[in-house]
Amino acid sequence: MPHSDYEAQLAYNREWRRANPDKVRGYNAKKREYKREWHAANPEKHAEYKARTRAKDPERYLEHSRKYRRTNPNWKVIHLAAGNRRRASKLKATPGWANAAVMQSIYAVAGAWRQAGVNATVDHIVPLQSKLVCGLHCHDNLTIVTKSENSTKKNRWWPDMPGV
Repeated sequence: MPHSDYEAQLAYNREWRRANPDKVRGYNAKKREYKREWHAANPEKHAEYKARTRAKDPERYLEHSRKYRRTNPNWKVIHLAAGNRRRASKLKATPGWANAAVMQSIYAVAGAWRQAGVNATVDHIVPLQSKLVCGLHCHDNLTIVTKSENSTKKNRWWPDMPGV
């Protein structure tokens, strides 16, 4: 028997959800779509929000990682394979004339920015892998950007892109 109005409302809501699963699915789908659109339109705010919530309850995020590893026993192989594919594509895309010293200094500057608290990463201006073009891994194709800017760009945009 519910002890308060709040508990009575919770019980009513639970029963309503059981009786109306299609409405609940539709509502949840709309909610997910709205969140996706908001995250795409506000990448910096989304990153700040994620950092704040992770700082409030880091154990929750650790438990999420543990659960993923328990339910996906070959998670390590999957992640290692993805990293290996990325490194192999970089090696194939590195021309012989690439200036390794300049490239190392670009990566070093990005590392210094991260040490200073800027969420920076090295980005390939023309992506190494795309359906339309494959860029080179060389000093002329590298730039330093924020991680949120790089993740919103992905491999779908670059300067002088056809159709832009």
